[in-house]
Amino acid sequence: MKKSFLAASLALCCAVFAAPSQAAADAYPSRPITLVVPYPAGSTTDNVARKMAEYLRGKLNANVLVDNRVGADGNIAAQHVLRQPADGYTVFVTGNSVHGANANLYKQLPFDPVNDFALLGGVMSIPMVLTVRPDFPANTVQEFVAAAKKSDKRLFFGTGNNSTLGASELFKARFSVPADRVPYRGSPQVVTDLLAGQFDYAFIDANVVGPFLRDGKLKGLAVTASKRLDGFPNLPTVAESLPGFSFGAWVGVTVRAGTPTDIASKLAALVGDFAKDPATATYLGSIGSVPMPMDPARFKEFVISETKVWAEIVKVGNVERK
Repeated sequence: MKKSFLAASLALCCAVFAAPSQAAADAYPSRPITLVVPYPAGSTTDNVARKMAEYLRGKLNANVLVDNRVGADGNIAAQHVLRQPADGYTVFVTGNSVHGANANLYKQLPFDPVNDFALLGGVMSIPMVLTVRPDFPANTVQEFVAAAKKSDKRLFFGTGNNSTLGASELFKARFSVPADRVPYRGSPQVVTDLLAGQFDYAFIDANVVGPFLRDGKLKGLAVTASKRLDGFPNLPTVAESLPGFSFGAWVGVTVRAGTPTDIASKLAALVGDFAKDPATATYLGSIGSVPMPMDPARFKEFVISETKVWAEIVKVGNVERK
């Protein structure tokens, strides 16, 4: 009798303590949700975040806002998120800078990219295209590497952001390409100066360089994705010629660590559904990107792996830390 009473009491206590968490999830959201974006309005990440906000509004029947917090390679946005309550109402639309590159590009970060966040899932990957001028004496990746190694002069490549820097330095190191970097503030200027012949090649976001490839002003040799892009089906991947190479910018979603598990799980499921939605795939394909759905566990593994890749990039590229 005493054992039965004790068991019943214990079960009641568990139910009482579990009830607030479940009730919070059931009531969520009871007010507007804010998606914090570390890039300016009109950027690729911002545009995708607004598509996701629209999707979430429909699924949650709630107001979902977008807040652009720009600067310091996404660190300003990350710190803002971490200053908000861990309640699921501030959601971080992050990417490869904050949750990959910055731990290696900065001497010291004011936060832990993994442990200070609950990593919910991936959304999309943004492949890049190895791009040269039409008169460059190579039409494949293998021909490009061979031409670079035979050249009497070192080649020069342009970079406009962390992603293009990463792809360029990783490619250069993995395949021993004798080349030096010419840094720019953005990809549009990289395209302009590549067209003008100021340097030899560049890895450029597919959505940025696409129009120049289609009209023949520039020549694409390969994409950095793991498989060919629907928008450029005749453009091979780097790995088809030189196995083992894959790289891309990416976008994922996190919230602050300590967010109630039920709420974080609810958001993670919605993020996954958005990334898998056919309408999302169609939209991403139109901007030269591909869906990257990942559950929280896989996404955490991916972020840790990306941080290690960036450690290699910083080392082999002799990149000065900020």
